[in-house]
Amino acid sequence: MESLQNDLPAPAALTGERARPPIGVWIAGGLLLFAFGVLLWGLNMRRGLNHDEHQFIAGATLMARDALTPYVDFPSFHMPLLSQVYALRFRFSPTLLLTARAVSVVSAWVTLGLLLWLGYRVLGRQNAWLRLLHGAAGAVLLAFTPLFVYASGRAWNHDLPVLLTVIAIINLIDGMARSSTGRVNWHAVIAGLMLGLAIITRASFALLIPAFLIGFWLGTPGSNAQRVRCIAWFALGGVLGALPALLLLARDPQAFLFGNLTYVQLNTLYYQSQA
Repeated sequence: MESLQNDLPAPAALTGERARPPIGVWIAGGLLLFAFGVLLWGLNMRRGLNHDEHQFIAGATLMARDALTPYVDFPSFHMPLLSQVYALRFRFSPTLLLTARAVSVVSAWVTLGLLLWLGYRVLGRQNAWLRLLHGAAGAVLLAFTPLFVYASGRAWNHDLPVLLTVIAIINLIDGMARSSTGRVNWHAVIAGLMLGLAIITRASFALLIPAFLIGFWLGTPGSNAQRVRCIAWFALGGVLGALPALLLLARDPQAFLFGNLTYVQLNTLYYQSQA
C-alpha cells in the first residue's frame, strides 16, 4: 500500500503547482469563440437592415432619449422588455443598430454555450471526451438549423427570450430534483422569473406555461402538497418577471391590450385582404 501511495502523483495543491485545465476545456472555448466571432458576429453584422428591426429600435430610442413610455406615449405592437433592454443600452451608446444587434448576438452565443454545457453535464459519468462531443453536437445542431440562422443576430425579439427560456428549463430540472418542505425553492422561483421575462419579450412564449406546470407536477418528488408548493414558487417568480409589463398594463390597459392582442388580429386581417 505504501509503495502504491508513493507512486501516485501528489495533488497540485500540495506541490504548489497550478492545475492545468483539461484540453477539452480549451477546445470547447475555441468552439464558442469561433461561433461568436465568425458565425454570429461576423455574419449578422453584415446583414442589411430588415423592416421588422425598426419598431424595436425606434421605441427604445424614444424611451432612452425622450423618456417616453410605450403604449402610453407612443404605439407599441410587441411586449415591452426587448425595447426596454435596448433603451438601457442606448443611454451609453449612440450606435443604435449595432448596439441592438449586439444584444441578440450575445444572447444567441450564450444560448449555444449553455447547450454545450448541458450536453456535457447530462453525461456526467461518461468519458470527458464523449461528454464534450455530446455537448458540442447539440450546440452545432442549433447553430446550423435554418430557422436559427435566419432569426438570430437581428434586432428582433427571438434570441433574448430563447436564452431566458433555456435558463428557465435548466432551473426547472434542478427545481424538480431539489424540492423540499419548508424552504424556498430558488430554482423554481428562477425558472418562473426567467419564463416571465421571456413572455414579456415575446408573448408567444406564454404557451410554455402548461409545459412547465406539468413538468413540476410530474417531476417533483414527494406529496401533492410539495408539488403545489413548488408550483407556487414558480408562479411567484413568473409574476416578478412579468412586472415590467404588468405595470404598463395597469397604467393604460386599453393601449396595452391593443398593442399586444387587437393589433395582431388586425394585422392578420390586413394581410388576408391583400391575398
